[in-house]
Amino acid sequence: MERVVYIRGKFKGTNKEMKEAYFYAKEMMKKYDLEPQYIGVTAEEGWTGDKILTIKRKEKQLLKDLEKNILIKNIGLEKKK
Repeated sequence: MERVVYIRGKFKGTNKEMKEAYFYAKEMMKKYDLEPQYIGVTAEEGWTGDKILTIKRKEKQLLKDLEKNILIKNIGLEKKK
C-alpha cells in the first residue's frame, strides 16, 4: 500500500518561521513512518530548476539560505520506496 502525505498552503511569514515550518513538516512525516529522503526547493536565487535532491546533501544549503534571508518560494519533502 502506498501512503502519500501533503501539507499544502500559501506560507506567509518570515524565513525564521519558514524554517520552523520545514522542521514541523519533517517531524510530521516521521510520525507516520515516512522518513523524508528528498527535497525540492524553488527560490529567488541559488536553486536551479525543479530538481528533487537528497535531504542529506541539500538541507544544509536550505537552512543557510533561510538564514541569509534569500526568498524561498517553495519547499517539498518526499519519501520514495
